[in-house]
Amino acid sequence: MLPPAHLIIPVSSAQVITKHFKINLSLLEYVGLSIGSLLPDIDFFISSEIRNHHQTIWHTPLFWLTFLLVMLGISNFKGM
Repeated sequence: MLPPAHLIIPVSSAQVITKHFKINLSLLEYVGLSIGSLLPDIDFFISSEIRNHHQTIWHTPLFWLTFLLVMLGISNFKGM
């Protein structure tokens, strides 16, 4: 996936989710989503070849699902 797609998909998804749940996100949260969407490609900098950079843990859905659940747990804990 090219960087523009990494940037567009989370913002578009957030707009759909915020409309469904009737919540508002700040500009900072949208910027955070955009920056966070580039994190899966951080392995690009440590891979020996560009074509192999998708074969790391950063590109597995289970990693990001776990990351999301941990972050939600932290945010809910801090909100108590």
